[in-house]
Amino acid sequence: MRRRRRANNELPEESEKRIAKTMMRKNAMTILESSTAWAFRWFQSAFYCSYCDLKFVEPLLLRDHVLSLHLKDAPTNRIFSKLTENNMVKVDVTNLQCRLCNHAIESIDTLKTHLISDHEKPFHTDFNDGVLPFKLEADRFNCQQCPLYFTSFAKINEHINSHYQNYICDACGKAFVSKSRFRTHVQSHEVGTFPCGDCDEVLETRAARMCHRLRVHKKGVRYTCPRCPEVFTTYYARAKHLVEGHDQQKRHYECSACGKLFETSCKRAAHIRFTHKPIEKRYECPHCSWYFLSKSKLKRHVVTHEHVQNTEENYSND
Repeated sequence: MRRRRRANNELPEESEKRIAKTMMRKNAMTILESSTAWAFRWFQSAFYCSYCDLKFVEPLLLRDHVLSLHLKDAPTNRIFSKLTENNMVKVDVTNLQCRLCNHAIESIDTLKTHLISDHEKPFHTDFNDGVLPFKLEADRFNCQQCPLYFTSFAKINEHINSHYQNYICDACGKAFVSKSRFRTHVQSHEVGTFPCGDCDEVLETRAARMCHRLRVHKKGVRYTCPRCPEVFTTYYARAKHLVEGHDQQKRHYECSACGKLFETSCKRAAHIRFTHKPIEKRYECPHCSWYFLSKSKLKRHVVTHEHVQNTEENYSND
């Protein structure tokens, strides 16, 4: 009775979300049980086995692990245990086959049609499939929805948003496959007053505050390379190491206003603030042509003029 009362007291939208999540995961489970597609996770530049949580830095090492130990394992709810909200399960569809008849399958959509028509498997077609298909290959990652391919999993993981537009940003129109990705993106548009917390600096965006903290207050942070034991004190140093030492594709951050490319998102954010920010929101120095984006920076700059003026007065008095 207690469980029934809780269900009756749910708000309509909460009940709909719960039902959608349940149906989506049932679809995903049908796909995993009936085919050679297998689940994995990707977190902080590493691949994780969804069946035993072992970590791998190379996709082929993960594939060898699954093929030798877990390919015949029945999928369980453990696959969904570390997914947040209604996130979809990443699955590898390399050499995709139907488990029921060993028929070779080209794609998840073809697999669904085959399972429904040939094996009468139930699918909740009003809801999402619950899976994001990838092919974990050695040298590049081919998109399973279009002809594009990428040399890093981070790039194709970002690109997949364009095919699963479950959440769309009202500010810029960019789409996202999951609510967690969408929420993180929306925060980048928030403008206000974001105190540093470690000093008197007040930043105008969350992203700017994060860049400030990493640049000014966390110089001792150690960034570990996901492919070897080396560690670095800056994110940029690790990124450079991955490009030069492990042949990872170099990433560029493009300014949406002028198209200029930058090596880090922090440099792009600084460029946008200084180059494309409205003039009326700048703080101009009364003594020279310099301007600043915060009163605290202007105040520190003005002190330099006062120091020079005092020095000149001392010389004149002598």
